Amino acid sequence: MAYTSSQVVQAVPTGINSALVYIGGGSLSGTSTTFPSMFSATYNNYLVKINSLAGSTGTPVLLLTLGSATTAYVYSQSFANATATWAFSAGSASASSIELNQLGTVISSTSMEIMSPFLAEKTTVLSKGLNYTGSQWNETVGGHTGSTQFTAFTLASSTAATLSGTVTVYGYTLS
Repeated sequence: MAYTSSQVVQAVPTGINSALVYIGGGSLSGTSTTFPSMFSATYNNYLVKINSLAGSTGTPVLLLTLGSATTAYVYSQSFANATATWAFSAGSASASSIELNQLGTVISSTSMEIMSPFLAEKTTVLSKGLNYTGSQWNETVGGHTGSTQFTAFTLASSTAATLSGTVTVYGYTLS
């Protein structure tokens, strides 16, 4: 299922030099959901909030792809448990997507910053989320190494698990 953006323009109060502007979003459904027309020349950087995130069965990994690119992704992940012990868990120097966090049937949340997806330069992704156990946190740093202009992104399950959750996309104003 695909979703479109609304490009709602909001007034920025006097004296504030930056603000988040709601762009669009929707619900995750099936094993993969594409969010088209989210990135444009209006904003350089974006905030993506994913709430009530879950996989229907097992422990799938939430995957991010930008546009239709299936190569040139890099990422690394760190995990912490409830006792705040951090450990490096996974990474790839040549992947077909970016692994964000492991999901389960326990509801969790994820926040992503996506920098420069529409600019003709490398795109950086920073993601923080609560893992499926509810007592483990995940941070992912990654990106796309090409100089591609992306307008869309897709969130998918690494398995046949059905995803659920609400996605909201904001743009950081340039002023």
